[in-house]
Amino acid sequence: MKSAWKNWHQSCQELTKFQQQATERLSRQQFIEYHLKKLGELIPQADEHQKLEQEYKQLANREQFLSLSQNTLQIFNGNEEQNIISMLNHAKQKINELLLLVINSVIYLIRLKRHRSKLMK
Repeated sequence: MKSAWKNWHQSCQELTKFQQQATERLSRQQFIEYHLKKLGELIPQADEHQKLEQEYKQLANREQFLSLSQNTLQIFNGNEEQNIISMLNHAKQKINELLLLVINSVIYLIRLKRHRSKLMK
């Protein structure tokens, strides 16, 4: 009887040990799966480079547009001693720069749309 109890007690201890190991393995598995998922999210998508490039160009254009607009505004709010013709010529130059920027943006968007439509086919 002592031998049977001893075997039963030892089996219970081993069972507890195996359960703890299984819990630890499950925890490690979940940890690894979580990090693999996060690493998978870092893999660039097929068109991600194009999207980032487009966003960069849009932000760069916005900054240039803002700068040119502020320059034009400063011309109109500038020193009254300046010659009005000089101010208008400078404003015209800045407006032409803005127009060129808008035209280039539209051309880029048209090309992007054509490229996307080709990819969709």
